[in-house]
Amino acid sequence: MAVLVLGALGFVVTAGCHVLAIAGRLETVSRAFAWTLLGVVLTGLVLAVLTHPKSEFRRGRGVGSWQVLEPMRPLARAAYLVSWLYCLVAMVASFPLQPERAGLPGVLQEPYFLSAFLLAFAIGGVAVGHSGLLLRRRSSSAAA
Repeated sequence: MAVLVLGALGFVVTAGCHVLAIAGRLETVSRAFAWTLLGVVLTGLVLAVLTHPKSEFRRGRGVGSWQVLEPMRPLARAAYLVSWLYCLVAMVASFPLQPERAGLPGVLQEPYFLSAFLLAFAIGGVAVGHSGLLLRRRSSSAAA
């Protein structure tokens, strides 16, 4: 449950930044904030994968996309897939075209691109955590 909370925290902060970037209220992001947010989002995703009941991380494999989406209802699956698709389109559409902004330091200061990029990983962390929670609930109810 704590892993899902960490993933949700990363998602909420990243989604808030993305909405502010869309509204034009977030014109730049400090590098420290960008790296901190990246750390929170990736930590949530990695912990969700490591603690997922179907994870085979010790054998060098994580959790496949279908293993994550399979325990969910069709509406939840569709919501996660549409969200990931939106992030992909937003990243491609907002990638900086100037060569001096297309490198790592420049991209970290592009709030719309950065938030869309991190949002894809945050959605992944929440999806994996959600899937793990559903599988644990099913296994505990089947054992009872």
